[in-house]
Amino acid sequence: GPVTSVVWSPNEPGILVSASSDNLLCVWEIDGSDYVQVMNSRFDQSLNSVAWGPDGQLAACLWDGSIALFASGETKPTIKPNVHEGSMVAAWTNDGRLVTGGVFDKTIKVWDSEVETPKPILRGAVSGSKCMSVWPGEVGF
Repeated sequence: GPVTSVVWSPNEPGILVSASSDNLLCVWEIDGSDYVQVMNSRFDQSLNSVAWGPDGQLAACLWDGSIALFASGETKPTIKPNVHEGSMVAAWTNDGRLVTGGVFDKTIKVWDSEVETPKPILRGAVSGSKCMSVWPGEVGF
């Protein structure tokens, strides 16, 4: 299926992750023109976006508004259900906080470094957004 998101690892040169609408998340090792799939994880629904954290964490956003969190080096995710109402995007801050934006519920949430409790910070700001970037002190759409 169509690839929905591709992101280079911030810590490991030559490593990237891809997400697709055919429910597959893949981590790739790229060396020149050669590439090897080093991990894949199949989900029961489409993936919207992926984001690498500063410590190697990986967040994959699922179509139903859940998020799959992979600890650095792990292949089995922890699933956080009902993060948003449906489709969402995600990005990490340099200090390890996860920022998520719900396309349908139009809410941006900032999660603590343990990704336990979200704090809604903006409502009505994400209408139809399909990507997000975070800079120190700023959130961009």
